[in-house]
Amino acid sequence: MKKYIALPLLLAMSLTSCGDFLDKEPVSDLAPGNFFQNTEEMSNWNAGIYTSFQTALNQRQALFGDIRSDNCEKVQNYANTNYYMNSILPTDNGANWQNFYQVITRANTAIKMYPTIPGVTEAQLAPYMGQAYAMRAYMYFWGTRAWGRMPLVDTEFTGDLATVSCPRASLDEVRDQIYSDIEAAISYFSLANSSGKFYMTMAGVRSLKVEADMWYGRYEDAITDSEWFVN
Repeated sequence: MKKYIALPLLLAMSLTSCGDFLDKEPVSDLAPGNFFQNTEEMSNWNAGIYTSFQTALNQRQALFGDIRSDNCEKVQNYANTNYYMNSILPTDNGANWQNFYQVITRANTAIKMYPTIPGVTEAQLAPYMGQAYAMRAYMYFWGTRAWGRMPLVDTEFTGDLATVSCPRASLDEVRDQIYSDIEAAISYFSLANSSGKFYMTMAGVRSLKVEADMWYGRYEDAITDSEWFVN
């Protein structure tokens, strides 16, 4: 008889606990609106930018770089001939820019949300903002060299599917975005530079600026910008 009494009690207890559970917000919810509450979370988000950055480039840094230039010599049965011959096809894995935009999207969120963190000081904020702007510039620079015109996405994705479809911007607009982000990064790094060789620093973004100068044929600017390293 006792087992028949126990069953309704267990059922009632399970329904009560289930209701309480369903009323609670998941602790793993990392929506930007409730995530950026302290500087530790800013650091964690920053690590996510670099994680996606490694995925975005990885082997592609060589494929989109020296392999497409005359710095490499073709070998027999080379697996990436299409890169070497500058004949990337839409079906190639390297043609997918999803990973590039994951970095860009995370950088966009960082740029918007870092300054809203309660109690964050200028010295704490500046190097992280510098890194976010620099990483976004880096992705657009490498992306435009591979694909030419790219959609310019410079705002946080809020989940609105109507904002997913973006047309490609002109080459000039992409170039201007790159230089704008580089200048923003330099201004933040001038306030407080990043520390550690595993992060984008003032030296890194200034190196990117010289490389962009060379790519866009701004040779006089490249000489001037190189003086930072000489000095």
